[in-house]
Amino acid sequence: MTSVGANSFDVRTNVPISRMLRAEVCGNVKLPMLRPQYTVGSSSIESVFHVEGRFEIHMAEVNALLYV
Repeated sequence: MTSVGANSFDVRTNVPISRMLRAEVCGNVKLPMLRPQYTVGSSSIESVFHVEGRFEIHMAEVNALLYV
């Protein structure tokens, strides 16, 4: 995993399919940012944090890896 900006990460993982075959999946994940926002006398978690942005997953490529 490599950070490429504020709350954005490039990810790569190998997914085993069989003993000789794996899938390499590469993409980007963006996480929402939580900004503390304190209010006096509030009992709900929604008023404590303000969420900026949204959760996004982008799959850039899938490669087949064959082990011989």
